[in-house]
Amino acid sequence: MKAKRVALVHDWLTGMRGGEKVLEAALELFPQAEIYTLIHRADRVSDRINSRRIHVSWLNSLPGVSHYYRYLLPLMPWAIEGFDLGDYDLVLSFNHCVAKGVSLTPRPGRRPPLHICYCHTPMRYVYEQFHDYFADGSRGWLRFAAGLLRPALMRWDKKTSRGVAAYVANSENVRRRIQKAYGRDAAVIYPAVDTEFFRPSPVARSGAPYYLIAGALVPYKRVDLAIAACRKLGVPLKIVGVGTEGDRLKEKAAGAAEFLGWQSDGALRELYQNCAAFLFPADEDFGIAAVEAMACGRPVIAYRKGGAVETVREDVTGVFFEAQTATALADAIRRSQDMNFDFAAIRSHALQFDGKRFRDSFSSFVQEAWDDHAAAAKVRVMQVIECGGPGGTGYQVAAICNGLEAARFESSLVYAVRPGSSPRDYEAMAHGAAHFFHVPDMVRHISPLSDLRAFRRLYRLFREWRPDVVHAHSSKAGFLARLAAWVAGVQRIYYSPRGYSFLQTDNPPLLRWAYRLLERFAALFGVVVAVSESEAVLARGLGATNVRVVRDAYLGEALGKGGEVKRARATVVCASGRLTFARHPEAFVRLAQRLTDARNGVKCVWIGDGELKPPMEEMIRDLGLTGKLEVTGWLPHREALRRLADADILVHYSRWDAIPNAVLEAMACGLPVVASDVPGNRGLIAPGENGLLAATEIELLEKTIQLIDDRSLAARLGAKGRAIVSAEYSRERLLRELSELYAPA
Repeated sequence: MKAKRVALVHDWLTGMRGGEKVLEAALELFPQAEIYTLIHRADRVSDRINSRRIHVSWLNSLPGVSHYYRYLLPLMPWAIEGFDLGDYDLVLSFNHCVAKGVSLTPRPGRRPPLHICYCHTPMRYVYEQFHDYFADGSRGWLRFAAGLLRPALMRWDKKTSRGVAAYVANSENVRRRIQKAYGRDAAVIYPAVDTEFFRPSPVARSGAPYYLIAGALVPYKRVDLAIAACRKLGVPLKIVGVGTEGDRLKEKAAGAAEFLGWQSDGALRELYQNCAAFLFPADEDFGIAAVEAMACGRPVIAYRKGGAVETVREDVTGVFFEAQTATALADAIRRSQDMNFDFAAIRSHALQFDGKRFRDSFSSFVQEAWDDHAAAAKVRVMQVIECGGPGGTGYQVAAICNGLEAARFESSLVYAVRPGSSPRDYEAMAHGAAHFFHVPDMVRHISPLSDLRAFRRLYRLFREWRPDVVHAHSSKAGFLARLAAWVAGVQRIYYSPRGYSFLQTDNPPLLRWAYRLLERFAALFGVVVAVSESEAVLARGLGATNVRVVRDAYLGEALGKGGEVKRARATVVCASGRLTFARHPEAFVRLAQRLTDARNGVKCVWIGDGELKPPMEEMIRDLGLTGKLEVTGWLPHREALRRLADADILVHYSRWDAIPNAVLEAMACGLPVVASDVPGNRGLIAPGENGLLAATEIELLEKTIQLIDDRSLAARLGAKGRAIVSAEYSRERLLRELSELYAPA
């Protein structure tokens, strides 16, 4: 099971009764679990329980509280709600009073814990057994007070029942109680009984025969019936246990019974082994003590109601009495004295309740519930980008936020925006994200103070929101987010370089070396999700051992027919994208000059805008290209795509690239492409199949002229490019592959 933090909630730990023994069995299944309880008496519970970290409520600090805690029932809901276990993955409550009412406030960005309640009974003090608990007239004041509080306690109990994801009942008897009290169904898993420890004595019984009753000395156990019946028959009775009824019962017994108080497991086993029969006069939820006695080969004389009906086989492992009176119990004891029980058969029957059966059944139930919980829960994914806004990477990340299936994934966007872009505009673009976190210090260039502030902000975000997945895009966000996510303990970290920074030839050699060194270091954390095969090759060269390829998608429309031979007119050679150093616009200007000199009727167009537009226009004027080379400036996307579809050839002579959106757009529109022979372009273009690559400006000129002169080659390359984009670069394929990547293993 992948639940990292498990909490076990128990009402109180003041003795080793049936509920505590179930808790012990659960501790074997969850060796790292911590225990939460209202009251803890270390001297009254086992070493196995005491070995765990135990959190107690403020009630535990009251002087001598273990002697009167049952009278504090009105305070218990308040005390149990003082535990807030929202940080846990799995909470198991073992409830007969208030344990299931523990608070489970989920932390920001975290799903609520899975809460499974192993219910010994709905709060017995306010339902069927209210009158049994407060039946004695000498405690009329307590009965009166409890009666006033009963409606409020019942409302609280029903309200908190809704916070439980799944119920397990300890018997069919309790299952019916749960259905009646909460309107919920429950699986039935009988409690664990240590049948290896509780076994028949290897030697014959010794001493005078006696009858035995064991358990908490509280009203509903009806120890008074056992005392009266044994006195009537003149047979010895031994009583094991402590509780609020102890003094009253001793006074009533007046020496007719032996009160042994609390006994160790070893002493209790010996008492089971040597008793004539075990008396069970209560309407019990299940009744572990009766099964322990049967495991020791001793018959049980039980009231025919509650859990005993499911554990005792009449005339085989014991006898029943019908009315909860001393006379009916005495008659049953007389009948048992005339019966010849097969003690081996009694033990054989008890073995069906052994601890291994409980552990196997409970473990399987919890695992199945956890699997359903994990499958139903949304995977929390944080996309991190430092260059949000219009452009290839910004569009791709926005498309991921918008396209991931909302029923399976909860997307958050952690971002900075490129200069000239607005945070509000980018959030509108990535409207599918559930949460937005603007980190303006996450700048693209190295800036120690800004980088440190950005790192701290990212670390705090990851620690607070605890995403299942962090996916960082581009170099700066990739480095800071990977490191912060690793320090914050995020289990699944992905990084898409989208063009490594050390490829940027406008940076000084020393800075490029520093970028390469940082990428080598960061390759230790997470998985590289390359956007092209060529980028994957670079990632492996940096030492990344876990590399996946998930190609970017073409996000626009596919205009034009693809592969068509354009009507007779001037040949239009275009470039598309932001006018930046990376896009190498001056090479396109020189190409335009050479093309217009070499071929008549050629027109060149750059579709886009950017910081290099003024020097490019100056270069156009100086070379006499006015009217021959147009720079469109910024156009609405639909208009830019139309201008691209009307062209004949796309030239993309970038200095470096990841997976160029301009090339995808051109291929989708059926244009043949001539691109620079750099890693990002190599991953997209197969030379001679769906485009051409050029290593130098001379090759660029030659291959562009080749396409101008050979219209059939241009049409074939354009048609193939369009088919490849449709088959391999669709939005649906991108989202499917990322969904598979993000989904839990």
